[in-house]
Amino acid sequence: MLTGRPPYAVDRPITTPALVISLDNDTFPPVGAVDDLARLFSFTSVTRWHHASHQVPPDSTNDHIGRVRTPATVVDRTVTWWHGTPRN
Repeated sequence: MLTGRPPYAVDRPITTPALVISLDNDTFPPVGAVDDLARLFSFTSVTRWHHASHQVPPDSTNDHIGRVRTPATVVDRTVTWWHGTPRN
């Protein structure tokens, strides 16, 4: 999502639990668009995490495509969030 605007009307906050992640220096999607997407969720259901460049382990990358080759930091954060987030 490049713009942070969904292709449909969102008339109330989304309450489904969500982990919304952005990456430093990522242009697809840019941080502003990720922030806009996160704002569509209710405050209590969204966890917003920005993966800063200084958090990237040596021999890894924070590039949108490159992180697929070295996903450990993002995967660890996602698994921790998944197991710690209550669901209805």
